Amino acid sequence: MEAKFPNNYHLSIVIGPLFFWRISAKRIERFFMKEYDLDHEKTFISAFQAGEEKVFRYVFEKFYSSLCVYCLRLIREECVAADLVQEAFVKLWENRQNFSSLLTIRSYLYTIVRNSGINYLRYVKMKAEKLE
Repeated sequence: MEAKFPNNYHLSIVIGPLFFWRISAKRIERFFMKEYDLDHEKTFISAFQAGEEKVFRYVFEKFYSSLCVYCLRLIREECVAADLVQEAFVKLWENRQNFSSLLTIRSYLYTIVRNSGINYLRYVKMKAEKLE
C-alpha cells in the first residue's frame, strides 16, 4: 500500500535555529515514494553514449535553463553565463562515454559550470589587477 499525503500537507524541517525547510506533499511523494525505472535509464544512457542526438537534446532541454540560472548567480553576467553553460554541454558531448547514470550527467554539468564560472571570475579579477 502506497502512502498518500493530502495536497495541502507540508512538512517543515528545522535545519538550524532560524531556518525552516517546507516540503509539499507532492515533493515528498516524488522524491521518496516514486518507483525508479532502472531499465529505462540504462536504455537512455546507452543511447546517450552511442551519440543519439535526440537523447542529447533531451538532456540539454532538461538542464540548460537551471544551469544558466546557477551560473548567472555565480558570475552575474547573462551572456557569459550562457556561453559557459554551452561550453559545459560541449564537454559533456565529448566525454559522453564516461557516464553511467543521469545523475552523474547532472552532477558533471553542474561541476563543469561551477568550475568554469570560478575560472572566469579569477580571469576577470586578474585582468582588473593588471589594469591598475
